[in-house]
Amino acid sequence: MTVTFNNQPSNYRFDPMDRIYIEGSEARLEYANEAGYVFTHTDGDTLSFNLSRAQVTRLASMGQIRRDAGYHSAAKAMARLKTGVSGFIADLSAKPANRLSKKSAYTESYKSLFSEKKMKKTDKSIGDNMDALAGRAVKYAKNLNPSGFDELDKAEDFSVRPSPRTLRRWLAADTAFSVLGLVDQMSKRGSVVSARASRAHAHVETCL
Repeated sequence: MTVTFNNQPSNYRFDPMDRIYIEGSEARLEYANEAGYVFTHTDGDTLSFNLSRAQVTRLASMGQIRRDAGYHSAAKAMARLKTGVSGFIADLSAKPANRLSKKSAYTESYKSLFSEKKMKKTDKSIGDNMDALAGRAVKYAKNLNPSGFDELDKAEDFSVRPSPRTLRRWLAADTAFSVLGLVDQMSKRGSVVSARASRAHAHVETCL
């Protein structure tokens, strides 16, 4: 069941196979109609709750809704298994974790703006809307420097905005492997984990 609404002011799509975060808590879509949505928490109490379409619009504009499309599908699960990096994120050191946070925030920002029909899939549209992209990415990230370092390199620094082409590469990786596709291989060169991550990224590159 894929739910699509074309009514104004926004067009949101949710699917039961999506991994959805609402105000920081993971939830699953149970039901939807033109009035709104019913979700169930998946991270503890399993209680259900409802949101109107207006509430979803407001929360999305505040950066409080994140959607990982198809995360729970068999295809996405098999793709994650093939990359061999499912345990890699938890083991990331500070700088790679910072880089992942930045990439994830910008890709989620783009997907949110695109779902609201405020951005197109072109370099020009991405460039023209970079202020909105960066502003929403900051909301998603919350902590812009989780490592606490005094100086950040360009790949970690949120004030250094990605080029449209770079953002499209991040989006391709995210589409192929969800958030795992955004993990870089800089932190564990020579390790088995890094080799697997490198192969995953090589596969993503062939899709661009």
